[in-house]
Amino acid sequence: HSTLFRTANQQVMKALRSAYRDRKKKKRDFRRLWIARINAASRQHGLSYSRLIGNLKKANVELNRKMLDRKNGVEGEREAVWGGHNERQ
Repeated sequence: HSTLFRTANQQVMKALRSAYRDRKKKKRDFRRLWIARINAASRQHGLSYSRLIGNLKKANVELNRKMLDRKNGVEGEREAVWGGHNERQ
């Protein structure tokens, strides 16, 4: 094999390793983003993130963090999640 082929092959292998690693990291990064958004929204309503998640689990609400983040972004759905009232007012 030529030196040129070896160098190119090493770069391809490195790119594949990085792609594999970053596919896993992307999932972690999005989960952190969803949690940060949910936490900010819950604090606007006078509730901490952990209490919100705890209350949802007690009520057997089957919403994951991605769906909670999406529902918080849509105005009509926001009232369904927060009960249509702001506890800080």
